[in-house]
Formats: sequence, C-alpha cells, structure tokens
Amino acid sequence: MSNILEYKGYQASVEYSAEDGVLFGKILHIPSLILFEAENAADIVSAFHKAVDDYLEYCGKKGLEPNKAFSGTLNVRIGPERHRKIAVYATKNGLSLNEAICDIIDAFFSEELEENKHHPVILSPWKEPESDWAFGNQVPWSMLTHGGTKNERRH
Repeated sequence: MSNILEYKGYQASVEYSAEDGVLFGKILHIPSLILFEAENAADIVSAFHKAVDDYLEYCGKKGLEPNKAFSGTLNVRIGPERHRKIAVYATKNGLSLNEAICDIIDAFFSEELEENKHHPVILSPWKEPESDWAFGNQVPWSMLTHGGTKNERRH
C-alpha cells in the first residue's frame, strides 16, 4: 500500500486527518505549496489531478514556468573513498564523473532491478576487489549499497 499519488510527472503524499475527517494531500518535490483534500479515497485522486491541472493552467495564464518536479541536479555526499573509486572508474573508461555516476544509476534501475524490486538495496554481497576495478567495466553494486565499512549500509 502506498500513500503516494503520481500524475503528469508530479507526486503527492496523502494523509488522513482524524480531527477533520478528511484525506489531504500535498504535491511533493517542488517549492510551491499545493494542497488538496477530499472526504473519501475515491475522490482524493480526482482532487490531486485537479490541483495539478489548476496549477499548470494558472502558470500558463500568468506566463510562468511551472515548478519542475526534479531539476536534474543533485548534490549528494558520497564520502572520499567512494569519490575516489568512481573517479578512477570514470578515468579508466574515458567518462566524466557525471557520466560515470549516471551510468551507475541507470544500471541500478535496469530491468534486472525491476525483477527484484522487493529488495532493491541489497543487490549483491560485498566483494573486496583484487585491484581498484577488478570488475572490468562493471561498476560494483557494493559501491552504492554499502557505507563507510564493508558491513554498513546507508538507506
């Protein structure tokens, strides 16, 4: 069961207010505050769709660029050892650091992962490489799924 709705590239969370006796939602991942509510589960989806459509219509009338759910820019702290490993991988494969990270993310969300989507974080046990990249052109999953020590995972 999920309390996340999706429509036109936007996502929203849905919660229940016992005090008011209504379901209410908020569009996620954008700086604009867009809320909606409904009295029952059947109507909350329609309320979400209407909120997105109204927002897009408002932006169109005002000549504003709607907030994009995601900009494509991500600042993430990966630690110095992961940073070194991915930089070595990128250099050995003639890639920029950004291209190497995108390749890893694309591989993570490949069809193979979709088949095992019940356990997306634990893809393979940690293997200490014989050299920096003894895995050939494949990026080891352990680089993404393990933290600072071999047995530590960060979710």
